[in-house]
Amino acid sequence: MDRTKVNELKGFIDTIRARPELLQLPELGFFKSYLESLGATIPEVEKPSSEETSSSEDEKMPRTHETHGENSPKQAAEEEEEEEEPIVDPAKPDESVFNDPSDPERLEPESQPVLSAGPADKELSDDEMDKQAGLKQEATEAMEDGDLQKALEKYTEAIDMGGATALLFARRAAVLLKLKRPLAAISDADAALKLNPDSGRAYRIRGVANRRLQRWEEAHSDLAAAQNIDFDDATEEVHRFVDEKWTKIAQLRRDYQNEIEENERLRKEREIKKRRMAAQKAYDAQKKAEESSSSSASAEGMPSGGMPGGMPGGMPGGMPDMSDPDLQAAFSNPK
Repeated sequence: MDRTKVNELKGFIDTIRARPELLQLPELGFFKSYLESLGATIPEVEKPSSEETSSSEDEKMPRTHETHGENSPKQAAEEEEEEEEPIVDPAKPDESVFNDPSDPERLEPESQPVLSAGPADKELSDDEMDKQAGLKQEATEAMEDGDLQKALEKYTEAIDMGGATALLFARRAAVLLKLKRPLAAISDADAALKLNPDSGRAYRIRGVANRRLQRWEEAHSDLAAAQNIDFDDATEEVHRFVDEKWTKIAQLRRDYQNEIEENERLRKEREIKKRRMAAQKAYDAQKKAEESSSSSASAEGMPSGGMPGGMPGGMPGGMPDMSDPDLQAAFSNPK
């Protein structure tokens, strides 16, 4: 017997076994009669009720929309994404709230320019050095007499001669601070620290000047350095006051930074979620397109062209030639 025809027959039988209702087709009436002649009972196919037909049709229809009041998990996720509140960064904290306008030690920045630092690289002669020493002595005496303006003038003359030391700048800075010129005092303290980075006096004067300008961060740093280099009991009270202010400001900054970082983390999470949803949507669309293409190519699992001789699709290899002697022999001898 031709193996190809046997395979065709097997495919035909498999199809009939899966879909016995095909035996009711007029085209297969001869085959149905043959089976009945062998004593087979062919079940009648019940016609579906209108409700079942409607239900069946509904199941075959693509579900483009969910029933009212019910959303798929993907739709719910998309709606949730749309309903998420926008992430808004906090406003930069206003640190001026820690400034007390009624603070008796508070000073406004002066309008006068800072004083000259003199020629730093000039080498003084012996006579010039003696003169400079005399000016410093006069300044010290003026300080003792409470004549701050004269003391400032004498220190300035000495500095303008050139070759000023860190100590000389620090002394004039102290006078400037007493004269309520904090910016000029800070400038001289800077000059002193440039010459001597370990000048505790310069740090102390600059720290107090910053405190009176209510520059709490700078004051905290300078006073801490001054106390580490040369602890001073009189400065400790100011240091504690400044430290209390700075602790509150530092906490405010940390809270602000933490919120900024948390917002950035949330933005990244949302972006990742958005990308995942887009990828899932693209995957679902591709899968749906592939299923639609597969359904078009094989309606309900049967070839779209039907079988030769007007037979319905779904019979693999077409309808076998039932007039073939070998096939007739096979049917007549089931074993």
